[in-house]
Order: sequence, then structure tokens, then C-alpha cells
Amino acid sequence: MPARPSQGLRVGDVERTLPITRDQVHHWVELGLVPAPEKSSATVARYGPSHLVAMRRVLGLRAGGASLAQAARWLGGSLGSLGPGDCETLARWVCTPPGAARWIPADVIAAAVERHLGALPPEVLVEGPHGSSASWIEEFVARWREHEEAAVVRVAEEALAVARSARRRSWRVVDAARSEPGLRRITLLDARGGGLDAASHEERGRLAAMLGARVACTAVDGPWSAFAAASTALRGGRAAEAVSLLGTTNHPLAELLRRVSEALAAARRGDGLLAAVPGLAALRATDPSTLDDPLARGRLRWMAAVTWLALPSRWAPPTVRASLAEGIAEVVAVPAGHPRRATGELDTLEANLHLALGEACLRDGDAASARASFSAAAMFGGTAAREAKRRLRACDITAP
Repeated sequence: MPARPSQGLRVGDVERTLPITRDQVHHWVELGLVPAPEKSSATVARYGPSHLVAMRRVLGLRAGGASLAQAARWLGGSLGSLGPGDCETLARWVCTPPGAARWIPADVIAAAVERHLGALPPEVLVEGPHGSSASWIEEFVARWREHEEAAVVRVAEEALAVARSARRRSWRVVDAARSEPGLRRITLLDARGGGLDAASHEERGRLAAMLGARVACTAVDGPWSAFAAASTALRGGRAAEAVSLLGTTNHPLAELLRRVSEALAAARRGDGLLAAVPGLAALRATDPSTLDDPLARGRLRWMAAVTWLALPSRWAPPTVRASLAEGIAEVVAVPAGHPRRATGELDTLEANLHLALGEACLRDGDAASARASFSAAAMFGGTAAREAKRRLRACDITAP
């Protein structure tokens, strides 16, 4: 049932709750930035939770430097449900003065000028009047800012859509026969409880992370142990706990998982993925080849790929498929007698890389390559095979 008007706040209560005056409240209502309040009597207006959220949005935009006219323009459309944090981020993107955080790239200016000059009849260039260069540069900058604002709003709309459907891809397991030795080793290490040394903690963490197992102990001293404990928390939907478990671990694997878990938690709050967009450059710069551990390299490739697959396609770098294919080649090159192949870790990694590569191929419209990748994943059994066959059916591709 909707709240009764008497349950809302009076304007004086709003002043004490938010950094806002009654005159601002009334003005924002007049501009349509805040819904009209409910009246509990002829002279008493009441503001409920929806009014406070709208006010926080406007406060966020103003804190980022936006004008009330910009606030009305942005919140009047599909951005009307932005969280307050994303409102401030959006405003900072658009309102940052030229030369502070962004500038007009010289090569873009040159390309634009050359493109338009090339379209002019030669006689205009030879005989036409020549104005001040300063005037056209000012006009160019003004037009640039208009297009830039439109571009930022478009990205914000895409980020909002992503936030509404944010979903972390699951790490799939292979047939139990392939991973049984590794799972038995986890059970043996868990049985020792707190008597494990650092190397054993790391081994158990690595096995649990790669084989999709839950660990009984949650020591997070090393990169793999921290990653395994945080992965368990994420599987349970506890993104904040995952971030806490990762702590100050500087390992690239942990850093990327922290970024993913923070984005998911923020998306559930209604803020965050928009704020994360400026950080995409850092994600693009993630280099798996810097890791010595082949399992860590492969897992990092997978994590980066599925993160890009959850975002609008034009945000992703062009190297997603190549990175996944390189990871698969590295795994296949490991000899059959390698101890980590015996535990099932390499099989699990390869299956998940094939699944991610299949998704990337489908996104590119390459159905033939997607079929090959999903079919390869199906050979490993377990939930990886079930997911591969589901994707084959969903894409109207018949599994062999």
C-alpha cells in the first residue's frame, strides 16, 4: 500500500535531512526536478522517499557542477532513475573545464577541418572572405562541447542499462572424473584445519578457485587464498564481503576481482557502473602476460573477457578474442603429465576459456567460430558442458 501523506516529511524536516533550503525545494518542484509533494492539509506539504531520492539526484548533479537546466534536460529522459552518485559523476564528466581532465585532441581537430575543407569548392577557398581564426576556433570549441555532452549522456544511458541487468558470469566446472584428484586434495588440506603452512594455504586456495569448490577455512594470506575466499563470497552474492576479503592484495587477479565485485555492489545500489566507466582504461591496460603462473594468466584472461562481455560492445577493446585464444593455446601446450593437469585445473580453465570465446564470437556475429568453441567446451563435461549445449541450442546451432 502507498504511504499515507501524513507519513512524509514536512519541508522543515527536509531541510534538516538534506543540505537544501525550502526555497530550493519549492524551486525544484516548480522546475519539475522533484515531484509535487502530497498535501496533508491545505497548507501542509509532505515529502516521501521518492521526493528525497529526486532531491539527492539534483544535489549530486549540482555537486558535479551541472546547472539546473542541465539537470532538467538529463533527468527528464531515460536518466531519470540514475543514482545520486552517478548523477555527480555524470555532471563532472560534462562540466569539467576544458584543459583540466579532457582536451580537444589536435589530430581530431585536424581531421575535422581537413574533412570539411576538402568538401568545399576550390573557388570558395581561393576567392571567399577570410575571417579571424580566433572566431572559428571558438565556434569549433562550442560545438565540440555540445557534442561531448550528448556523447557523455549516451554513455550514461548505456551504463544505466548495464547496471539494471548487471550479472557476473559463472565459473563452470568440468566432469567430476577430471577434477576428482584436485577435489580430494582440497578435502585433505581442509581436514588439517589451521595447521596449514602458507604454501598449503595457497595450494588449497588455487585448487578451490580453479575447480569451483568452497573452502572450509578462509585464510587469505596469499593471492590465491584471497581470491578463492572472495570468489566464494561473490557466488553467495556478498560483493561487499568479497572486497573486504581481498583487502590490500595487489595481485592483478585480486585487483580485477575487486573491481568487478565493487561494480556489481554499486550497480545494486543504483550507482557505480557509470562511475566505473572512466576506469575502463585501467581494465584495458590489464596485461595477463605479466603473471608467471599460467593458471593465473588464464583466469585473468577469462575475468577480463567476461567483464567486457557484460558491457556494451563498443566499450570493449578489439583484443578480447585474441587474448582468449592465446590463453587456450597456452593451456593446450602444457604437457599431459603436468601435475596441474592431473588435478583437473587446466581442463577447467580451458573449458571456461572456450565458453567465453564462444560468447565473444557470437557477439561479433561469427557463428561458425562460436560453434567450434562451444563444442570444444562441451567435451569437458560437467556444468561447462551443460552451459555449452545450452548456448548452442539458444543460438540455433545443433551440437554434434
